[in-house]
Amino acid sequence: MSRYIPLPFNYDSDAILRILKPLKTTHVMSCDSNVKLEIYKLLGLKFSIATMLYFQLEPSSTSIIHMDKNLSNPNAFNTDFALNIPLHNGTNVLMRWYEDNTPDCKSEIFTGVSGTDTPLLPTNRAVCIDKLYYTVPHIVKINDWHSVENQSNDEYSRFISLRFYVPLEKVLNYFLVRGTGIKPD
Repeated sequence: MSRYIPLPFNYDSDAILRILKPLKTTHVMSCDSNVKLEIYKLLGLKFSIATMLYFQLEPSSTSIIHMDKNLSNPNAFNTDFALNIPLHNGTNVLMRWYEDNTPDCKSEIFTGVSGTDTPLLPTNRAVCIDKLYYTVPHIVKINDWHSVENQSNDEYSRFISLRFYVPLEKVLNYFLVRGTGIKPD
């Protein structure tokens, strides 16, 4: 898989935001099963959402460079990709992917969203190799080094990141066929 695949499809960002409600803190939170079910229904999905993250990025903020991996539990659900859907101010959200310029050194660790150990790459070891703006929904690679930045100076950015149990090909087929107006299998 390339690092990202655009999946332009119609969705109601205001309805999604009403389900999510504002975060008391900024950055990211894991969504519970009730929220996942409501988003599943709203998007008309045919396969369940394994995990869902809601991001609310402050103006002029950048995440640390990380991989979405749970180092605390090697048997935990992990996937290579996510469907990221911009909800507010997405044109100012820049996702970057990196290579480690010192791969023989051990990566650092930080506490991730669910309190898990997550790999962290220090910026002095990172070389940007690709990037994209959240202008439309995208399938994005999350098991490579990446960061997310809100480049707006005065406005929050909000988006969701859906992870699925089904293979990438099934997700792509569903949304690509959906975008043509043809009913998926």
